[in-house]
Amino acid sequence: FIHFTDNLNDTGGDKLWKIRPLINLLQERFISHFVPVKNLSYDECMVACNSAKPIKVGYKMLCLNTPCGYLANFD
Repeated sequence: FIHFTDNLNDTGGDKLWKIRPLINLLQERFISHFVPVKNLSYDECMVACNSAKPIKVGYKMLCLNTPCGYLANFD
């Protein structure tokens, strides 16, 4: 099992509190390697919770991408 935070640190309002340290680290790394370009796309995508089913249940993410597909930031 992989743990990113202590289970006793539940903030109550954040659904992703267990992986928030990983999310923050990824966002820092993505933006540090980002090379600014002229055209960016801001779109939403679904992250599936169960890979055996079509994406009907999951998490909605807002993503900032470059034209070549680099994920610059997400929320």
